Amino acid sequence: MNELMRLLKLFDRYRAWIIIGILVALCSALANILLMGASGWFITAMGLAGVGGAAINYFTPAAIIRACAIVRTGGRYGERLLTHEATFRIISRLRLWFYSALEPHFPAVLGRARGGDMLSRVRADIDTLERFYLGFIVPISVAVLSSICITLAVSFYSLKLAVLVFALFSIAIIILPLWVFKKTYQHEGAFITDAAQMRAQLAEELQGAGELLVYEHVAQSAENNYETLSNKLEEMQNRVGTYANHAQNAVILLCGFAVIATIYLMAPNVEAETLSKANLVMLALLIFSAIESVGGISAAFQGLGRVIRAAKRIFEIVDKPVSALNDTKDILNSEFSLEFRNVHFKYNQDNAPIFKNLSFKLKENQKICILGPSGAGKSTIIDLIFKFWVPNEGEIALNGEDLCNIAHSDINKLFSVAPQIPYVFNKTIKDNLHLANPNATDKDIDWALDMVELLEDFRALPKGLQSYIGEHGKQLSGGQLKRLSLARALINKDAKCLILDEPGEALDYKMEQRILERIFNYLDQNEKSLILITHRREGIDKTDLLIDLSAPEFS
Repeated sequence: MNELMRLLKLFDRYRAWIIIGILVALCSALANILLMGASGWFITAMGLAGVGGAAINYFTPAAIIRACAIVRTGGRYGERLLTHEATFRIISRLRLWFYSALEPHFPAVLGRARGGDMLSRVRADIDTLERFYLGFIVPISVAVLSSICITLAVSFYSLKLAVLVFALFSIAIIILPLWVFKKTYQHEGAFITDAAQMRAQLAEELQGAGELLVYEHVAQSAENNYETLSNKLEEMQNRVGTYANHAQNAVILLCGFAVIATIYLMAPNVEAETLSKANLVMLALLIFSAIESVGGISAAFQGLGRVIRAAKRIFEIVDKPVSALNDTKDILNSEFSLEFRNVHFKYNQDNAPIFKNLSFKLKENQKICILGPSGAGKSTIIDLIFKFWVPNEGEIALNGEDLCNIAHSDINKLFSVAPQIPYVFNKTIKDNLHLANPNATDKDIDWALDMVELLEDFRALPKGLQSYIGEHGKQLSGGQLKRLSLARALINKDAKCLILDEPGEALDYKMEQRILERIFNYLDQNEKSLILITHRREGIDKTDLLIDLSAPEFS
């Protein structure tokens, strides 16, 4: 219930849309029920009048039937229009809320989630939540309100019949749906979890499709895993469908029983001539149609387990600890410094430490080189600086303030990074550079590209800097992609510290030397700091401090 109440609070902004949609759906449902009852009365009355040779008012009931048909048709159109508009607004609201809730979270927490699983939460789980309004709130509300209206209407003819109708509605609206919910809740919840696992696995396998094709036995294993999950989901759907079918069959039986019980209870009234035969038929069809119209409630409760599990998966992420969002203007205006104080770090308790007792201090206009072989934890230092992970022990201070108390947005303003494995988007060259500095001018872009010897190459392309680089930069060579990452780091001129992670990777020796020479000159002229992360010796002689992570004191 906690998850459902939290969802209702998120829907509160669109309360008017929700209520109007329910009322229009109710009008459509009541018009459909009344159409059935009025048609039955009219046909019976016309038949009896024909047999007895009596006169009958043809126009009034015909007008009522036409009005009910028009209201039913218009109501269904209006219901679809209003409820779907409300659904789109709710889904838009949910996505905006979820993205806003994600932003202040520790990347260390979110980073543990599989990429495909996070995508599943953002897309599939939030899409599932739309069923809570369209597939649960609307049909439940309409069923309850319409049952009350029909029960009150029947009570004018017979209290005994009204009690029977109330009992039948209770079975159709409460007992059967709760039985379906109890039987399907675990399966529906497991369906969401397993479907998310399958989507995450599929996303990862598609990303590594090239490698999987090279190692055919691995590809076959991945295919078998995917098939196993798919069969499991199909089995759960079939099992859930079986319970829903049982409930639907029970509703059909209730409808038949309602007609028989109505005739049985009201036959004495017909014999006593306190109830006309036409009204008897009207009541039987009215109750039959009403119970049939609420029979879909079981399907609403069937999907409720899926909604609850999807909501739990969303709230699991949102409820995780968030990072500090303090006002740190003084941090940005103070003299730059970064200090690691006896920092210990390991990814989990069962693993050996990546490093321990790591201590160093980087001041403004200083350069530090972090040296070490692959796996020594060089890139992990970047993750710690940006709070992708938090130290197990020790403290990291930025401009004299504990890093835990500094907002991510301020950390991003102080540092500019060229990662070892750069990520680019399937956009133009200029768009990818603007990610680091949206206000960069064409002159700034030309300068950054010239610094890494890419300007002439990109200008020579048919569309120049408006050329698309493809998904993951497939239109670029490895060296061009690396240099584009360096240019993107350089174009963020407001950053006080530049972090270069393996800047010479995929570059030939002479090009690496030329580019590093330009970067060092730029840093000296603008009094900026540098963190150079490398496993090679190029550029070390121009740094002020060397940290060798392979040294015994850090391992």
